[in-house]
Amino acid sequence: MKKLKFLIILVIVIFSFNWKVSAASGALGVSTGSVYVGDTFTVTASVHAAAAWSVRVTASGPVSGCAINQADATADAMDTNKVFSATCTATGTGTIYITLSGDATSAADGLPVAISGSRSVTVSERPAPTPTPSPSPTPAPKTGNNSDNNKSNNSNNNVNNNDNKSNNNNIKELKVDNYELTKIDNNQYVLSVSNNVTNINVTAGAEDEKARVVGTGKHDLNVGENIIELVVVSESGLENKITLKVIRKDGYYLEDLDLLLKDDAIKDINITIGSDTKVSSSDLKKIKESKKVVKLNFYNEDKSLLYGFTILGAKVKEVFDFLTIVQFDSEKREDILKLSNYADGLYFSMKHGGKSPKGTSLKLFVGNKYNNKDIVNVYSLNSNGKLVTIKTNLKVKDGYIEFATNNDGDYFVTKSKVNIGKDLCSSQKEVNLLVIIPVILVILAILSLLAISFFKKRSGRMNIFSKKSTIFCN
Repeated sequence: MKKLKFLIILVIVIFSFNWKVSAASGALGVSTGSVYVGDTFTVTASVHAAAAWSVRVTASGPVSGCAINQADATADAMDTNKVFSATCTATGTGTIYITLSGDATSAADGLPVAISGSRSVTVSERPAPTPTPSPSPTPAPKTGNNSDNNKSNNSNNNVNNNDNKSNNNNIKELKVDNYELTKIDNNQYVLSVSNNVTNINVTAGAEDEKARVVGTGKHDLNVGENIIELVVVSESGLENKITLKVIRKDGYYLEDLDLLLKDDAIKDINITIGSDTKVSSSDLKKIKESKKVVKLNFYNEDKSLLYGFTILGAKVKEVFDFLTIVQFDSEKREDILKLSNYADGLYFSMKHGGKSPKGTSLKLFVGNKYNNKDIVNVYSLNSNGKLVTIKTNLKVKDGYIEFATNNDGDYFVTKSKVNIGKDLCSSQKEVNLLVIIPVILVILAILSLLAISFFKKRSGRMNIFSKKSTIFCN
């Protein structure tokens, strides 16, 4: 008996151990806990022992960038480890809050495990550099010789002349034509320009009119971060280095909307959005009045398009705040599974803050689930808990599908055809009708044949009676 109990306990321990090993997990990390304004740092999201994952990292506070949105699965359906990263830039003092959400699924059990985490980064002003003191002159030794005294006086005069030169190497103003600079401190400035800006013109002036500034003029810009160094040289020769960091964007962003709408030379407006970008009602009004086509695109870390909204300005009727949040998962997964009779598919949800502008379509990446030329159908779960058909017979093209957006909610993409609004009882009724109708038709046919046969026999009897009557009369 004791041996049996021991074996049972051993089996339980082994299974418990295997469960823990095979369970998928996730983690969030940051490269540092404190930075200065203008500094960059890295945030990472990792999944462990997962065959499929949906990972989302968002950040709030004085920060730009810092977004991760990854949803994928391994090609061989085997567990693997993945690490995703994003570069964040501190834009002001305060605290940056970073949050991880999503889930990971292990091939060992096939069950999605929720992953979460949070980190914070403190941002402070960079301390001003300590000025370098000028060296004190060494007095010449005194002697009794008159000639030596004269030399000493001449030497002192030279020292006094150097002392009279100004050591002021402070900058008075720093400007870039047509732009406003962000001042970090007296020696650091930051500027962000749109993607179409290839060069800037820098002007500067020193506090002391006898000082000079080196490094002004025209500067070419590469995409990304550009460091421009200027040096203020005092009259006495002391140098003070000023750093201007210019970030040329790798694309157009929502803050560039006015520029893009006013530029008639730009026909194809593509704006890069974050995972939680909001198009304000005033922005939507500008798009409506311009009657231009504006595309809002969200990209993966590898710069591939994950999803994008196309707004047709000419078709917009109402203006309101429009959120562009798309998540590759659904809190209503179980409900959709039941309503779709457990059809295989891809889940996602949209959060617009209400509804999307009239004439808006969504381009969605489904290449991790479906092949090119596959035919799929899109359904949504309405407020009454019923599946509603959004679009059927959509062909997958280059890994994407595109369809008109609807209200907020949970969506389901599948190759299966779902019987919308039909439960098991209604389906059974349809089956019964399919059986009953042919039976009724057969019965009607038999009755028709019997009727025809009856009338034929009756007609024959009438003919016989008629002949008999004729013979009798004769």
